[in-house]
Amino acid sequence: MTLGVTKRSIFKTQPDTTNSAGGTAFDVTDASSRLLHIVGMPGFNEPRSFYTIPETKNPFERRAFKNSFNSLTGPAKDIVATAIEIAESSNARDLLAIAHWLRKEGHCRQTPLVLLAVAAYVKNSREFVRGYAPQIIRRADELVGAYAAYRFLFGKPFPSALLKGIRDSFSNFDEYQLIKYNQPGKTPNLKDILLQMPDRKPGKPVSRGMAEFLFNGTLVDRHGTDHSESAPLVAAHLKFLNAAKHDEFDGEMQELAENAKATWETVISLFGGTKETWGNVFPRMGYMAVLRNIRNMIQVGIPAGEIAARIADERSVLRSKQFPFRFVSASNEISLMSDIDIKSRQVILDALSIALEFSVANVGTIPGDSIIMADCSGSMLSRIAGRSKMDCKTVAATLAAILAKACESPFVYAFGSRMELLDIRKTDSVSSIIQKILSAEVGGATYAFKPFYHAAENGLKADRIVLLSDMQCYGRNPYFYSPYQRKVGGNRTVASGLQHYKNKVNRDVWIHSVNLNAHDSSAQVSSEEKNVSLISGFSDKILSLFLEAEGAVESPTLKYIREKF
Repeated sequence: MTLGVTKRSIFKTQPDTTNSAGGTAFDVTDASSRLLHIVGMPGFNEPRSFYTIPETKNPFERRAFKNSFNSLTGPAKDIVATAIEIAESSNARDLLAIAHWLRKEGHCRQTPLVLLAVAAYVKNSREFVRGYAPQIIRRADELVGAYAAYRFLFGKPFPSALLKGIRDSFSNFDEYQLIKYNQPGKTPNLKDILLQMPDRKPGKPVSRGMAEFLFNGTLVDRHGTDHSESAPLVAAHLKFLNAAKHDEFDGEMQELAENAKATWETVISLFGGTKETWGNVFPRMGYMAVLRNIRNMIQVGIPAGEIAARIADERSVLRSKQFPFRFVSASNEISLMSDIDIKSRQVILDALSIALEFSVANVGTIPGDSIIMADCSGSMLSRIAGRSKMDCKTVAATLAAILAKACESPFVYAFGSRMELLDIRKTDSVSSIIQKILSAEVGGATYAFKPFYHAAENGLKADRIVLLSDMQCYGRNPYFYSPYQRKVGGNRTVASGLQHYKNKVNRDVWIHSVNLNAHDSSAQVSSEEKNVSLISGFSDKILSLFLEAEGAVESPTLKYIREKF
């Protein structure tokens, strides 16, 4: 999730480009602001676009780099090309600061590693790489991810700054994390990375025992020396794996598994998904793993009440840092599971509803009046990521519901070909608000201007307007109307609607334009109009960023990122 409130000089007065849907839009010429506008979606290089994306100019000259760049999706190309532009500019550190912030506060994993790789490739930004790498690489598999991102985009050799940064990052992880994310059957893996490390010495960047394990799968080196003392958890792990080849999952084996801190995946893969194995690993499973395995556990006899208690535990919910829409997605999945008995299904659905409320309870309050516009058009049915079952429409509805609960006085619109001002009450639950938005029958076009004009004509005075959309908006469908019809009937846009609202109702209103699926890098509003912020992605932190933006003069988030990261 990202925010970029851009300086007034960034946009031109009139729209100067078209979006992927053919509607008028604005170019974002400042590279750092453009990256903030497009970088917040989960995953990287995910095939999720509803539209045919125009080609992004390839920033690489060498043929090998051209091939890797050309294999990317349109949005991924935009991110890489924009990152190159920042890395080559006088604000090169912005690239690493944005990557650090995106990883820490945006909870994104893949894209920050790509930004780190780009920074390592460009000489102008390379000096910052080693210092930032340990801040960006926060999970042991990201050691491999950073290495793989650079190899995919740029091939070999690897810059010394990147290798040293990865080497320094090993200190972020203990034995458990390195064992958990060691995948010797895949390439690249932790062994491949260690072989590339500069100035590698015994005991650095990992212990002798861990190095022997990663290289050879054992703790005894070729001279017969046992290094168990320097890697006690590895020793316990190997003892467990050796015993697992012969024994059933009895009390002794359970003790070995617990001593080895064996992951739930390891236990289930070795001994199968029985009631005993699931019951053993359940207390050690991460929160997201529990959500993903509800059906598996209920089917083998784990009581639904025990699972529900874990799901609805407030501390567990907040500590998990799950996006609120994850609970909506899980509820949708559970509702369709006919192989779970009705009573168990209802117990789990109730727990998910409670967890959803907990996940937004610490969001805070936004004072004053707010107009929230949720895009329910056809293109919003695109998945948020290639393998996800969650679509952008549901994400928009979830964010709108969170905002409606947090705002002191909200007005909520759903729009498509038509628009509808919904009957939303402060006493409504987040779940019920989501359903009201998703149930609105507004058609499949993206006439985002309509709620702006409706709010203006009805005198709905607000301190802020929040537009939740994939930004593929247009005045009239450009593919099915003649040039004359577009001229006389298609000139109503988000920009004109915002201006109309300012002229009639509130000249000082803020507009927060939230890009939920970066089909391209264009924007629907111009910062020539004051009080404009551009946002991409989705997170509960979005609310605090709204308030931060509204309290600043210009570029508050870039300023925040530069100062804090």
